[in-house]
Amino acid sequence: MTFDFTETTKTSSSFEFRTWDPEGVIFYGDTNAEEDWFMLGLRDGRLEIQLHNHWAQLTVGAGPRVDDGRWHQVS
Repeated sequence: MTFDFTETTKTSSSFEFRTWDPEGVIFYGDTNAEEDWFMLGLRDGRLEIQLHNHWAQLTVGAGPRVDDGRWHQVS
């Protein structure tokens, strides 16, 4: 799947998932795999976002554990 974000100023998405695995990648996207990428995943059962580009390197994790086998919505 590819997207042209050159004219995009705002975007959003939402999905549901369930897992028993406390670690893993849910979504990964890049424009340059070595420099510009985004990842949504699980670390220690909690959601984590990693953003890496030439301006910033950011990792944010928060929220309750979601590795309980129940359905969870991410928006």
